[in-house]
Amino acid sequence: MKKIILAIALLILNSGVNAQNFAGSWYGNLNMQSINLRVVFNISQTDSLYTATMDSPDQGVTGIPVTSVSFNNPMVKIVIANASVEYTGVFTGESILGTFRQGSMSLPMNLSRRAPAGPKRPQEPRKPYPYTTEDVTFLNAKDSIELSGTLTMPSTGKPSAAVILISGSGPQNRDEEILGHKPFLVISDYLTKRGIAVLRYDDRGVGKSKGNHATATTFDFAQDTYSAVQFLRSREEFNDIKIGLIGHSEGGIIAPLVANMDDKLGFVILMAAPGVTGAEIILFQQRLSGERSGLDAASLDEFEKITRELHSIIAREKNNPDMKKILMDFFKLNAPEATEKQLESQIYAVANPWMVTFLTYDPSDALKKLTLPVLAMNGSNDMQVPAKTNLSAIRESLMKAHGNNLDSFSKVVEIVEFPGLNHLFQHSETGNTTEYQKIEETISPEVMEKMASWIISKSK
Repeated sequence: MKKIILAIALLILNSGVNAQNFAGSWYGNLNMQSINLRVVFNISQTDSLYTATMDSPDQGVTGIPVTSVSFNNPMVKIVIANASVEYTGVFTGESILGTFRQGSMSLPMNLSRRAPAGPKRPQEPRKPYPYTTEDVTFLNAKDSIELSGTLTMPSTGKPSAAVILISGSGPQNRDEEILGHKPFLVISDYLTKRGIAVLRYDDRGVGKSKGNHATATTFDFAQDTYSAVQFLRSREEFNDIKIGLIGHSEGGIIAPLVANMDDKLGFVILMAAPGVTGAEIILFQQRLSGERSGLDAASLDEFEKITRELHSIIAREKNNPDMKKILMDFFKLNAPEATEKQLESQIYAVANPWMVTFLTYDPSDALKKLTLPVLAMNGSNDMQVPAKTNLSAIRESLMKAHGNNLDSFSKVVEIVEFPGLNHLFQHSETGNTTEYQKIEETISPEVMEKMASWIISKSK
């Protein structure tokens, strides 16, 4: 009898210790085909109540609010309702053996107390930096949004120029962090060592920046960048030096918009920037994905026809309050097997404010007005914004800005296609997005050298 009582007492004691140990940070790896994403759940306990946040380091996202955490030892359940995420598992003390679900996707994912080793990123700078860094905030007065960033400056002497880095689509932090890479951190380090001041900032609604990213469009992000320009102008150290913009991907759409708003800007660098509408970009990506999936030409043509019809509806009805109803009828006709919930999700994906803007806005509208120095670059292996199509369109638009005068154009515009570089400007084999994480290089040194030398030459 004493043995039974002792065993029960030990079980209760062990259960209490385990419950106490449940709080803290738990680390896992989510293996999705050829992409590996690190996931962190940060669990806090107040009395018997658990709360948590989730981090996705490889996507540069931290502090995602968790809707609910339940722990009925040994069963664990973590829910993020607005992302359709659910993690369930069995707590063993030093690990949680479980499954990660998001929508219809279900993948095994075990958690442990130990943070897994991050991927090798040899280009990332290590402290102490040989230049000054300053955390800064600035206000988008039009939208009443405070934005936060990092300003790096040469530790001695006046900067030769100042640049603002503008990130691509999706919520991005100041380092433009993606799949374990921090392109903007690496670029700012390189340029600052070359005597160029660099401001990089968290997108609205990301990191320390206020605002709502989900409801913003490209034009809203342009206003954020314009506010960054005004912030630099307000500082004495930037008197009498040129301020320019470097935009990557969607940032390359934003930069010309801002240059149209501010005729005092010194220069613009476009990195893998679209020169055509988002609708054309989507069609390219869709066809490429279909070809890689082994679809035959007839199927690819049919999908393209349907997508073009969809884009036409969005362009025609974008200001119509009944657009979502029209889209619902379109999807029901073309996907009769889909559930109502699936259709609503699809409609939101194509009819949210950002996507409608992306699909219908033509970058040539702003490019045709740029007469300041422009460096447009892309890689031949870019599978997201194909180099030849977009660089050609950018060239055509900038030529129009110069009245089709080749001599005037050639004095201030340079267009470069780097062989073998992908959308992130990494040396790559195929350019496929699944390579991004595996490649140790964050950004090609020759691209950074090109930017640095070009900026210096245009700032004299």
